[in-house]
Amino acid sequence: MNILIWNCRGAMKPLFRKTIMDLVEWHSPLLIVIIETGLSGARADEIIECLPFDGVAVVDTIAFLHNLPWALMGDFNGVLFEEKKYGGNPISQRRLGAILDCMNVCHMMDLGFSGPNFTWSNKREIGDLIQCRLDRCWANLEWK
Repeated sequence: MNILIWNCRGAMKPLFRKTIMDLVEWHSPLLIVIIETGLSGARADEIIECLPFDGVAVVDTIAFLHNLPWALMGDFNGVLFEEKKYGGNPISQRRLGAILDCMNVCHMMDLGFSGPNFTWSNKREIGDLIQCRLDRCWANLEWK
């Protein structure tokens, strides 16, 4: 199953329709998610109406969700704690600070994790092996 997720900029530009249609032709996705954070409401509806797809839903951007619960999940490509990393360079304090600042500014909390200690590996021999837990799930305070 192919899913096309495009965090685009410029969905109101003339080239957008051709680009999305080319992507559909090349990848034959079952589901398409178009993320355009600068648009909502009537402008988002206008974009969707110009595309030849059935089963369309328009959702306001997170900035417009106010007090609704929402979550971010996936590979954040950053390690928050030394015990969540084996091998390689030490954790970047600058990157750690940026991640924690983002969590604070967005009023997010880490929902925790159940599973293996590490979710990523460079798959090398022990002397050069690096393993980390990069996958996480953050949610806003309304989530709980």
